[in-house]
Amino acid sequence: MCGENSIIQIYRTGNPNIPGQCCAQFSCIKNSQQCHHDKKIYNENETWSIDQCTKCTCRSGHVDCAMIQCPVHTHCGYMYKPENECCPKCGGCLNAHSHIQHMNSTWIESNGCMRCWCENGRSRCMAEGCIAPPCENPRQIANVCCPVCDDEEKDNEEYLDDIISIPQSVSQTSVYKCPQLDNCLLVCEHGLTKD
Repeated sequence: MCGENSIIQIYRTGNPNIPGQCCAQFSCIKNSQQCHHDKKIYNENETWSIDQCTKCTCRSGHVDCAMIQCPVHTHCGYMYKPENECCPKCGGCLNAHSHIQHMNSTWIESNGCMRCWCENGRSRCMAEGCIAPPCENPRQIANVCCPVCDDEEKDNEEYLDDIISIPQSVSQTSVYKCPQLDNCLLVCEHGLTKD
């Protein structure tokens, strides 16, 4: 009777008591619950992709295609597009020198006194604190927050032991964490918040 992808639609019912009208009259119509696309058959509500950025759905026998809506990363410093994917992804942050820092990496800014990290595409930074070194003329070392003493006094060794070394970041800069301030006599006009 009808082909595999068609259904019978009867438009006149047959009557065996009337000569010439014993059989029903029908036509073959396309099954409205299926879609044909690119030599393939899809069932009602079935979804498929025709490329990385376009998804199609079979609805009432019609192919309905739409572009994938990519999320907007308004605060991401560095975007990249993975191979075989439509939407770009947030890959990291940009530091103060516009260099890419990967997600969850840490680095040092501002002459070693600002510890920064990349969190959800945003650069977060926190100022480091220093205690006064136990000498009269401390020396500032490049990319090290806290000044150090030049002499080899025992007090200086203890002071240097208080500086904790943190593993190197992606930018290969050594990171030092100065000890916590216990007796800070600074007065802040708008108050002080401890992290």
